[in-house]
Amino acid sequence: KIDGPLLRIMRAIGEFQAAMRPNNEVQCHVMIAHCHRDQGDMSEAINQYKKALYCEQITEHEQVDLYYQMGVAYEGLDDPREAVYYYDKVASLVAGYRDVDERLGKLQSEDDPAKTPTQHDVDSAFDDLIGADET
Repeated sequence: KIDGPLLRIMRAIGEFQAAMRPNNEVQCHVMIAHCHRDQGDMSEAINQYKKALYCEQITEHEQVDLYYQMGVAYEGLDDPREAVYYYDKVASLVAGYRDVDERLGKLQSEDDPAKTPTQHDVDSAFDDLIGADET
């Protein structure tokens, strides 16, 4: 038997699916993703966020927020590399967005064995390599 909270979430998902139209498709996918995230199903939440990213009517602001939400979801899956990838996308589009800098700092700290290089790190290493070849 399905309990009350789960039944409410399932009904909400059904309502968002029924309400989905081209002009609100992004928002409906986001709300469905939040329902799955609240249930602890991060994989399905990510699938819904990705569907929202591919909607024709998506705005730049929605895209940035979706990258942020995907970073949060990947953190929930304990996948710091993917989380950093999406947080870097956010940081490159909008400086100071929400708590992205803090999240990136935490995930990329020297104590974190899953440290993932940022684009800046890659560029610096490339510059160092080119500079070394010139001498």
